[in-house]
Amino acid sequence: MAANTSPRPPTYWFVNAWLGSQDFSEEFINGGFWENRLSENRSAYSAMVQEMAPGDQIALKIGGQRPAFVGAVVRHSWFQTIAIAATGTVIANVGDGIRANVEWTREPEPRVWSFYTNFRLIWKVVPSVSSDPDFQSALVAFAFNHEPQRVYSWLALRDLWRNRAQNREQSGSLRADVDFTQFVWAWFFEDASFKLREFVDPTIRNQSLSAFEGLLGRVTDYDPFTVMASWNRQSFDVDMRRDRAMRVKDALKLRTPLPEHFAGVATVDGNSRFCTVSPNP
Repeated sequence: MAANTSPRPPTYWFVNAWLGSQDFSEEFINGGFWENRLSENRSAYSAMVQEMAPGDQIALKIGGQRPAFVGAVVRHSWFQTIAIAATGTVIANVGDGIRANVEWTREPEPRVWSFYTNFRLIWKVVPSVSSDPDFQSALVAFAFNHEPQRVYSWLALRDLWRNRAQNREQSGSLRADVDFTQFVWAWFFEDASFKLREFVDPTIRNQSLSAFEGLLGRVTDYDPFTVMASWNRQSFDVDMRRDRAMRVKDALKLRTPLPEHFAGVATVDGNSRFCTVSPNP
C-alpha cells in the first residue's frame, strides 16, 4: 500500500512568552528561539514542540484580561485577551521536544486580540481542519497579516461573548439600553466592506464588472459606497434589500448569511447615485 503523501496543512503556533512567573520575551526574541523551560510539563508538550517544522509561522503571546468596549456596551465586564509580542518563522527544530529555533520579528507594541483565546503553553492552530475555521482564520490574519480584529461583530454576533456581555448578572455591568438583536446585520456589512478592499486595484475591478451589471446596471467602474448603497436605498422594502444584498453576496463570494432585517441601518436617497458625466471631455 502506498504511503499517505498528502501535504501537511498550513500550521501556526502560538507560544507563551511567560513561563511560570517569568517573562522570557526578550531572551527568546534576541536569542532567536523558543523553548519550554517548565520541567514539570515538558512531557505534555514534547510532541507538539517536535511537530514544529521549518517554515511554520509562530507567534509569541502574552495572556491577560481587559475590559471590552469600556463605557460603550459593557461596563466592568472583563474578557480574555492575548497580546502578540512577536511573530516569526520556525527555521530549525532541535528535536529534543523542548526547543525550536525561530527568526523573530518584534512588534513595536504588543497587539491585543480578544475573545477567542487560549492560555495554554502552546496553541496549535490549523484553520483548514479546525472545528472553528472562521475564528482561527481571523486569528491568523490578525497575528501574521496585521489585519484588524472586527471586535464589534465578535461581541454582538457570537453567542458566547454576546451572552456574557448582555446577561451577566453584575451590578452596573450591563447597558440595559443596548439590544444586541438589532444589529444582526453587522457581520454581513463588515464582511462586505472588508471584501471590497480587495477591489482597490482597477484591474481587479474591471475583471469583476460583469458580476455587478445586474445589480448596478451597465457600469464601467464602481466604488465601495455605490455597492454598499445598492441594497440600502430608501425606496426598498426588506425583501428588495435582501434580494440586492444576495446579489452582492454572490458577486463578492461572501459566506456570511444574509440579514433577516436591517433595523437601524441608515439608508441613502432614492435619487441616482451614479456618476453620469464622463471625466473625459
